[in-house]
Amino acid sequence: MISVPFDSGYKVGTIFRWMETDTLWLIFLQERTELAYFRGMCRRCDYFIQWVMPDRILRQAPASVIGTNTEVLKGWTIDKTKMDLPNAIIKIMVAATEENRAFFHRY
Repeated sequence: MISVPFDSGYKVGTIFRWMETDTLWLIFLQERTELAYFRGMCRRCDYFIQWVMPDRILRQAPASVIGTNTEVLKGWTIDKTKMDLPNAIIKIMVAATEENRAFFHRY
């Protein structure tokens, strides 16, 4: 959970770095009952998804693997930037930016 002043600019979809542990976190839910400051729920982004856009520039997005299907990750060699899985279903969470929306779409 994160609690910051509203004027700090944090909102749902913001990715921030926690300096103490040098980890990335994604704010995915705001607690609307708090009126004095922004309070939100966060997930740690342990992975990066990379792709090449039509302009041939490499893009990258921090991602959090979520849900009960994370068991498929066990036993596979995964580093912090690459993941090669067989046909499996995992749930991920990324920020809803323009670049991410352009990449993560249905056919």
